[in-house]
Amino acid sequence: MIGGGGEQKTLRLVAQYADATNVFGNPERIRHKYAVLREHCERLGRTYDEIERSTLQGVDLERESPDEVVEWFGQLGEGGAQHVIASVRGVAHIAPLERIGAEIIPQLRSL
Repeated sequence: MIGGGGEQKTLRLVAQYADATNVFGNPERIRHKYAVLREHCERLGRTYDEIERSTLQGVDLERESPDEVVEWFGQLGEGGAQHVIASVRGVAHIAPLERIGAEIIPQLRSL
């Protein structure tokens, strides 16, 4: 895995060498980054779909409802992410993780 979204070097190196990549940003931004990656793959003769695509995103259940998180993750999927790596804020207590397990993950299965 190569993480980062530098369009000239990093994503070119992903196209050339990586089995997976992780980019950052909102759905529009990651859609753009994946489009750049696809262009690098085409230039190098590599199949774009061979590369696993993920994005790292923050989740803060004190500011977002579970439905908002699910909607956001869906938008990220529409932007090209196959996986969302969640950085959960406020995990000094188990409650946010329990809410994710009970209220968010079951909804993601339908995306």
